[in-house]
Amino acid sequence: MNAANQKSVEWTSLSLAQNAWHSLWENRKTVSYISFFGLFLPQIVMHLVGAQGGLRILSQAKDITGGLSGDRAQVLPLLASSLESLFTHSLGVGLILWPIFVFACLSLGYLALQKSAPWQERLRALPSAMMLSVLLAVALFFTQSLFLIQFAIKVLASVAPILIVSESLGAFSAMGRSLVTRYLKDATQTGVGLFFNLATPHALISIIYDLMSTTSNYWAENSVHFTGAWSSPGFFAMVMRAAFFAFYIPYGLFLAAVVYQKARKRLAIIA
Repeated sequence: MNAANQKSVEWTSLSLAQNAWHSLWENRKTVSYISFFGLFLPQIVMHLVGAQGGLRILSQAKDITGGLSGDRAQVLPLLASSLESLFTHSLGVGLILWPIFVFACLSLGYLALQKSAPWQERLRALPSAMMLSVLLAVALFFTQSLFLIQFAIKVLASVAPILIVSESLGAFSAMGRSLVTRYLKDATQTGVGLFFNLATPHALISIIYDLMSTTSNYWAENSVHFTGAWSSPGFFAMVMRAAFFAFYIPYGLFLAAVVYQKARKRLAIIA
């Protein structure tokens, strides 16, 4: 890379967002493979498991109700048993797909930082990354009625996976340092300033997702539903949402990598 064609990334929303996109685009082929197999397909599988299970329960409910003439004392326990079976099956599939999903995010983190590492090293970081996903889910769950706090956690904690990859931190340390922006200690940016710079691209993406989700849900609810999980409008709405997240997660990680590298003063880009 020619030094004459380089410049430092600025601490602005536009500069950070543009550089994240440029970096993502340069690695688009690898990102596409990881996103498709590690992020997109697991979501589709989980949807199909739930949809097929739901159709099976509806069929059982119809048969049971018809056979027992609507006797609730006998119908409800049987349906409860079917729901328990569906939950157990879905949980089992989710536990299998969860590490695949998290490992894909780890791989994207390594790619965003341009850090080569054998798969054994990535596997060693997997437990911390999985625990981080649990911590983030819990934090977002308990702040769901506090939109601004939830949004702040979502934005600031996006750097936590990068800290796990770059500094080999545990889940709690990475989460804590990302929320208090401790990694900025040697940078010229404050935590409050960083939040507002990151808030703009995250907010824009959230607005796009909300519009897309609302539109797809309206279309699914007001369309003719065909038999089977594969052909229903609800399935296609799910595909759209899964595809969105398969893009949003890599972009969020590349954006976090730009922030982290800027804070460490190690990032230069082509003008």
